[in-house]
Amino acid sequence: MCISFSKKIGIALYRNFIKLQLAALAITSSFALTGNASQSAPKGVLVTPQGQYEFSPRICSIHREEGAYDIEIDGSGTSFDGEIFFFEFSSTANEMSINLGVNQPFKHSDRQIKAGQYVSKTFEIEVTDNIITVQDIVFRDISDEIMNGTGSLLIDCNP
Repeated sequence: MCISFSKKIGIALYRNFIKLQLAALAITSSFALTGNASQSAPKGVLVTPQGQYEFSPRICSIHREEGAYDIEIDGSGTSFDGEIFFFEFSSTANEMSINLGVNQPFKHSDRQIKAGQYVSKTFEIEVTDNIITVQDIVFRDISDEIMNGTGSLLIDCNP
């Protein structure tokens, strides 16, 4: 029996569509069982020379391929002085930022605290059991000056 190329593509697309529907059902069922997505939400703590920033990641993606990690994290939180912020982290870009005064993705602030290879110093990332740690982070403050001292990051991406 010979199946045309277009039918093979159609069958493959249909199978992928079914897989996506099953994945969505599993996520929906998981949410329904907990009753609240934030009950098991992972937590993050970024310590800077100025103070501590606590946040709940909205995205906490860890992928390892060929010995290297691809980690993307973002989420909102509250700073040590009560100000809202939005945190963004990328292992592939080796950068992180805190956007002060905003708590949503795609909303950027003129007041940012930044760290990473292009703005301060490259940082080393450790991952153990979906817990991400970074030590000796050098930050640039909202005036774009290097802060005195270093900081650390701890993010628990476990559900």
